[in-house]
Amino acid sequence: MDHPLIDLKKTINHLKRYNRRYFRHKAYDLRARQRIASDIDRRRLEEKYPGLRERYRLSREDYRRRIEPFYREYVQTVSSEIMASSPELSVFLLFLCDLLQPSKILDLGSGFSSFLFRFHARNAREKPIVWSVDDSEEWLARTAAFLDSHNLPSGNLTTWEAFSKNRKERFDFIFYDLGPFPFRMACLRPMLETMTADHGVVVLDDMH
Repeated sequence: MDHPLIDLKKTINHLKRYNRRYFRHKAYDLRARQRIASDIDRRRLEEKYPGLRERYRLSREDYRRRIEPFYREYVQTVSSEIMASSPELSVFLLFLCDLLQPSKILDLGSGFSSFLFRFHARNAREKPIVWSVDDSEEWLARTAAFLDSHNLPSGNLTTWEAFSKNRKERFDFIFYDLGPFPFRMACLRPMLETMTADHGVVVLDDMH
């Protein structure tokens, strides 16, 4: 059996293999940090939208029941639960749309979110314009097929390259879940600087 000091030296030598960035990212995943960060974000949202937390608490189960059959179908026939927006995020997106009633919605990263925004638009008091953008034409085609199967509009689906080159309008609600992480990081600043309205709301998925 190794001496405790020898075990300690082994541990220290093992840790030397990792840099500060590695440990910083590991710290991001600590539950205590996540709880503190979520409390701070919740207070900020409550200051901006008084009563939001209580309204969400009272209505989220109703939203969940409304979208659950479509979500189950989507993860069984189109994508997977790992790739699709989570049920919790899906409920929150639909709740925010109903609360804020945006006139222009930009869905960056097509998928179940593309269904959600058009599902909202169908019942909204004032019909918003919805665009869904992706870096993959294959995923755009899958999204279009799912929308068609539920009699929802499948127009305004396009690639990031075409959209960023040809569309100059700004959106008051943006959901950002676009492509693999290097691509997502590269497109973040253009989205914030050229596509977001002055008082627009942006929801970032996988913010870490």
